[in-house]
Amino acid sequence: MVFRKAEEKDIPEMMGIIKDAVEFMRISGVNQWQDGYPNEDSIRGDIAAGVSYVMDDGGKIAAMEALIFEDEPSYGEIEGKWLNDEPYAVIHRSAVSGDRRGQGIAKLMFSKSEELCRKMGIKNIRIDTHRDNKAMQALLRSCGFEACGTIVVTSSESDKLRTGYQKVL
Repeated sequence: MVFRKAEEKDIPEMMGIIKDAVEFMRISGVNQWQDGYPNEDSIRGDIAAGVSYVMDDGGKIAAMEALIFEDEPSYGEIEGKWLNDEPYAVIHRSAVSGDRRGQGIAKLMFSKSEELCRKMGIKNIRIDTHRDNKAMQALLRSCGFEACGTIVVTSSESDKLRTGYQKVL
């Protein structure tokens, strides 16, 4: 399995993964990604910015994420405390294909993200998730992320409260 930058040709598969994730969250009772975000424009924007990555399994996209190497404005204020104030990368729009869920692909993708961060001299990763997204919270804890507090995201979603997580590499 190869961790690589996403390309325009990947968009249809990536949108299928997002559709799977939206449905999974809906049936899990998680009010995240339920009002049209992320959409094709946000994915195209990530690709154009060079921050969209996929796990490519023999030409089929198994998982995706945005790995951004700049500060996240939503993380400027937190009800709680980040582990440190050092430079960090941010993971957003992370999802695994519905037919690949539970196979450890998200852990592998996060591990590859960590490797890339280390190569770039970044020693921290931050991510956030909905307070009801128990599956993502369990994944983050199993990957060594620590819950740091509550943030308010700037997305168009109606429910903007998220739990912010950080991992020191």
